[in-house]
Amino acid sequence: MADGNRQGCLGTLLVWIASAVSVWLTAELMPGIWVQNFWPTAFWAAFAIGLVNVFVKPLLYLFTLPINLATLGLFSLFLNGLCLWLAARFIDGFKVEGFFAMVIGAVVLSVVSSIVGHLFRPREDDED
Repeated sequence: MADGNRQGCLGTLLVWIASAVSVWLTAELMPGIWVQNFWPTAFWAAFAIGLVNVFVKPLLYLFTLPINLATLGLFSLFLNGLCLWLAARFIDGFKVEGFFAMVIGAVVLSVVSSIVGHLFRPREDDED
């Protein structure tokens, strides 16, 4: 039982590190997104993005469901960007400047997070 708890804590830490790396790489790739430094700014930015995605994003999607349906989901791009911008408002040293950086930056962050998450995923040992 203790090993499972340790793996859970280690897994959470690895996800947080992967998210911080994703935020930092997105800032390096995207003009208009700025992270002051990797430690501690990118870590706190990843934490803030996670909190906004858990608590605010579902409410935004619920309240904007009609317009999201009318645009066949394209409004989701704006909502993702809005969540990124909102998270940046809470963290000193993390800035998202402009509509383009907000929307395209959220898309880039999703792609980078997928790639980094794949690299950080624990590998299964082949037991043939």
